[in-house]
Amino acid sequence: MVSGRRTGWKVYTILLIIPLIILSVSMNCSNGYKLLTEDKGIAHFSFEYPADLNEETIRSSMDDYICVFIIRRVVKDGWWDKDLYVLAEKIPIQRFEAEIHDAVTMIEKYISDVKDSFEVFQVLEKSSVNIGGVSGEQVVYTFDAFSRRMPLLDAPLEGEPAGPSLVWIGRLICFDHNGLVWFIKMESTEETDEQTKLDFEHFIETFRILE
Repeated sequence: MVSGRRTGWKVYTILLIIPLIILSVSMNCSNGYKLLTEDKGIAHFSFEYPADLNEETIRSSMDDYICVFIIRRVVKDGWWDKDLYVLAEKIPIQRFEAEIHDAVTMIEKYISDVKDSFEVFQVLEKSSVNIGGVSGEQVVYTFDAFSRRMPLLDAPLEGEPAGPSLVWIGRLICFDHNGLVWFIKMESTEETDEQTKLDFEHFIETFRILE
């Protein structure tokens, strides 16, 4: 069975209500991965990501943040089974009830929000990580997309996957650098997680902050 999630629901839930604007992207393909280089806005960086995430790229750049959101669309009506999200945002972050001043608080806020959103949620692993020459914190977690406490849709749309459960696994890294909180997340369905883990490791190896 094809698994996935609907675009509007995903953006609302997982991106913490960040406004997005569609822009152009410059990239190259190599060994099953694409290179993306961001050299505008408040943060400059580059990384390689899986070439199968090539259906849609959303980028947004404002005075206080820049984000890149890439998905793999698998069925009609906006569903997908894997995504990658990179955000760099100026400190203090003021779009929540309480200001956020560091990466640790950002992780705690995000994990708390996802836990509150889904009845079936679990943190699988916490660890330190070095990415782009900077030390950060990594969290691996899982949740059942069909256990959402407050569904945004009253009834399934045509093409929407149905079933007793739809397990997703997420990998999240946060770190502080140059007055910014960096928030990096890759999520996929459980059935594709083995490859997603390898893809995320490749992302970490190729991620560079361009000073």
